[in-house]
Amino acid sequence: MEIERKWLVNTFRALEVIQGLPAQKTIQGYLNTMDDQYQIRYRSVNNIIFMLEIKSKGHMSRQELRYEISKEQFKEGMKLCKSKVEKKRYYVELPIGLTAEVDLYQDWDFITVEVEFDTPGEADFFDAPSWFGREVTYEAKYKNINLAK
Repeated sequence: MEIERKWLVNTFRALEVIQGLPAQKTIQGYLNTMDDQYQIRYRSVNNIIFMLEIKSKGHMSRQELRYEISKEQFKEGMKLCKSKVEKKRYYVELPIGLTAEVDLYQDWDFITVEVEFDTPGEADFFDAPSWFGREVTYEAKYKNINLAK
């Protein structure tokens, strides 16, 4: 089970926070649309790690399955994808022992930050740092599957 919340971040503030941190280049290709019961995607991280992922519908809490695949399987799968998204991800350690995942999207004029939690209660009581912007956890237009369109 994946439990996460998502926010928009002011570009200037985000660039301040991630300055000097290493980035992971992520490419995600989607086989289906947001209307389907499950989203199926191929994912590459730094062109080293390749995965086939299945996520259930939902917002803050969703089931997620991940399978490592070969680079060749990733390339073949991406040929079938209807839509794709590319982003750079930065990991920022938060003082409370959680990690903020800051995503800079290629071809978009916004930056998001996500935080994953162990329980829904932990997510509900999380007090976002001042550099986080407006929460978009429940706004479907900010889901990667929709950004890929």
